[in-house]
Amino acid sequence: MSLTRLDYDTLSQIISYVHSTQTVLYLDLTCRAMRHAVIPFLFRRVSCRSLKHLYAVERTIVAEDSLAGAAVRHLKLALDLTGGSGQAACFTKAASRIIERSKDLLSLLVIDFPVYEPRLLRAVGSLAQLHRLEMRNCGSLEQLRGLGGLVHLKIHASNDSISVTSGLWDIVLNSRDTLQELVVIGNAQWNLQSPSDPFAPSADGTVCVWPHLHTLRIPNTTLRGHPNLVASFPSARCLALSAAQTRKLEKTPDYYILSRLELIEGNLGLVKLALAAGANPRRIVVAESLSAEDVSQISKRLPPSVRSLHLHFGEKPPPECFEQLTNNAPNITFLSFSLVLGRHIRNLTSTMKNIMRAVSCLPLSYLRVSVTVDRSRGNRLVGGRDFLQSFPGSQFLPLAIASFPELRVVSLDWTTSYSYWYPKRLDWKKTMGNGPGAFGRISEEDGIRWMERYDWERDESL
Repeated sequence: MSLTRLDYDTLSQIISYVHSTQTVLYLDLTCRAMRHAVIPFLFRRVSCRSLKHLYAVERTIVAEDSLAGAAVRHLKLALDLTGGSGQAACFTKAASRIIERSKDLLSLLVIDFPVYEPRLLRAVGSLAQLHRLEMRNCGSLEQLRGLGGLVHLKIHASNDSISVTSGLWDIVLNSRDTLQELVVIGNAQWNLQSPSDPFAPSADGTVCVWPHLHTLRIPNTTLRGHPNLVASFPSARCLALSAAQTRKLEKTPDYYILSRLELIEGNLGLVKLALAAGANPRRIVVAESLSAEDVSQISKRLPPSVRSLHLHFGEKPPPECFEQLTNNAPNITFLSFSLVLGRHIRNLTSTMKNIMRAVSCLPLSYLRVSVTVDRSRGNRLVGGRDFLQSFPGSQFLPLAIASFPELRVVSLDWTTSYSYWYPKRLDWKKTMGNGPGAFGRISEEDGIRWMERYDWERDESL
């Protein structure tokens, strides 16, 4: 067989057989004529999780005649930096050089930047092709003024003020014709009381509009003034607001926006308001602890349109709660719930069996369970080390697989430590065949990726 072309799709097929990008790299080293196909494939998505990897990527990109920088389209910097200011300075310098050489970046995700130096921010601000930007624990965004055309913007800030004169607001305004998702996490204040407030009607009665924005998540942000959400976000289908802002919706024209929601994420009050307004959501995330009565009230109102459901229980839920849920929302394919247990952790086995039995009729593709221990009831776990070590593989996974024949991915937030409780994520994905042996462990990063796929996450731009 002769190979007449070597493009991205062909290399993807090769990788599926060799299971190693290192082997594909040898193609570039042994046949220089193939570098124009191999390098763009290897460097299209770059994820740096350690300083060693970051420096290796930097050396490759800044090397003479390197094609790597021009090939990078998606860059993720997620490093755990515990070496102090010196290590942080080296990281910032290396990250800046990588971004400066990657002029055609479409998406950039930076997690826990220790220092946002001007050089790095200027490099980000110069990315003309950028569609997705996510920055966590960031400070001022003044250096990013002028950045626009974004489709997805996620900013994790704390105790910041978002005003019509801030750098973040400048980015949001510059992206109003393209922005589809806006997420601001942190205890921020959104000050819209300036005379130049884009939400306020002008002399001709018009307001600033983000026509394509479908997701607005500002769960910890206080909105000052009286924003006209319906007029400014006519395409909004996902809404996450603070509890205080939710209470205001019921008495304003913005109440209408709730009836159009497809994704509801917020406190119990927001979920109740949206369902009472006639919303037919596909995804519901209740971001607060629920009692058995709360779950019962939600279950009675759930429409059949719900496909994804996230619940958090503040106490051991009775199986009857789940039975009502399956009667009203029988089409759920993604179920995530969390439990809080006392000292007697062995009770988890019977609790889990009861829950699984109650929802076994759901056509689940993805199941996620989070288990935490209420340490106020005693730090010592009554149940033994052996149970903590064996429960995920010998009890939880077989029970989940037997309960849901259509299951594809299973996640469990769990710990194997006896003296303390810090849940760690365990993920399994179905590979082939049936039964527990058909599921193999996957990394946390892959587990999150599969979770987003089954959880109705929108990703039209990439």
